[in-house]
Amino acid sequence: MRSGNDMLLGALIGLVRAIDGNDELATDDTARLIRDTLASIRDGQIGGREAGYLMDCIAREKQRFAPGCAICAMPCGRTADYDLADMDGDSPAARELKESLIARALSLCDKDVPPGLVMRMLYAVGLSDASSGYLRSLDDEAAACCL
Repeated sequence: MRSGNDMLLGALIGLVRAIDGNDELATDDTARLIRDTLASIRDGQIGGREAGYLMDCIAREKQRFAPGCAICAMPCGRTADYDLADMDGDSPAARELKESLIARALSLCDKDVPPGLVMRMLYAVGLSDASSGYLRSLDDEAAACCL
């Protein structure tokens, strides 16, 4: 069974997938929703009611970026919420790097970093074919922000 935190992370990954190619629609509210959700996950402050509220907020924001996806008769899955269990199919190196990216995203959520960095990190976690080199370069970029 997936935890509430995993479901929220998966929903955020679905949101950044929807944002990809629609960056001009991203607002300060979009960045704040991502930051606040990550901070709530990090701080362990998510009860059932708050998790449901955040899932609804993420779904509404995702619909703003990809309005047709919710009613598509043949969904491609591109903006679907990510199931973190899918990382089990990654190589051990890729899984470790993705877990590091998640941990860094949680640690950077309240720091003054470009919101695009956190979004790229979350997007990379949802990639099934990301090379270890690409994941490592993102992890290194995030690590530099943590210094």
